Amino acid sequence: MLTYAATLEAARIAKEARSDTGQLHALAADVETHLYGRACSIYTPDHFAAWEVVPPEVFKVFGDRSFMFVNTRVLWTLDALRKYFDKPVIVNTYRSGKLKTLFGDFDERGFRTPATTTGAALSPHKRGDAADCNVIGVGVPEVRDTILTNQNHPAFRFITRIEAEVTGWLHFDVVNTGQTKIITFNP
Repeated sequence: MLTYAATLEAARIAKEARSDTGQLHALAADVETHLYGRACSIYTPDHFAAWEVVPPEVFKVFGDRSFMFVNTRVLWTLDALRKYFDKPVIVNTYRSGKLKTLFGDFDERGFRTPATTTGAALSPHKRGDAADCNVIGVGVPEVRDTILTNQNHPAFRFITRIEAEVTGWLHFDVVNTGQTKIITFNP
């Protein structure tokens, strides 16, 4: 998991990056080493590409290595939601014309850079600790109620908070609350 300072540093480095592909790959390796002190492997979800969980400016620089900006527990939970409901789960849609047409143009529903004006200043999205998503064919209230009713199910083990009364998307995060039950909150 990245610290806020490390995320800021990565965003600064990405902003300074040139568009040369070779330099971008070297930059990604340098950022990994800077953030973690060594090159490391990154959890890769079974059902999501990196662009689906990071904004376009991050994916443009880091490509598939963009997963490093998203908490492994968020990535794992997105996969678990997909498997539990046995239906596609949508986060960002900006690289898919078909998804944009069907669901809208989303580009900041996973990790958000610290510089974005979207959401709260200390949003868990800006630490890679949250996602907004939709389970295709299942209404948000039903998804939320299923998670809250079955919160001891292994698929939901990392969810610590869910937005209540939001009907357009399911927001979950994996922040440390010190609680054993999922907390619901209003934004």
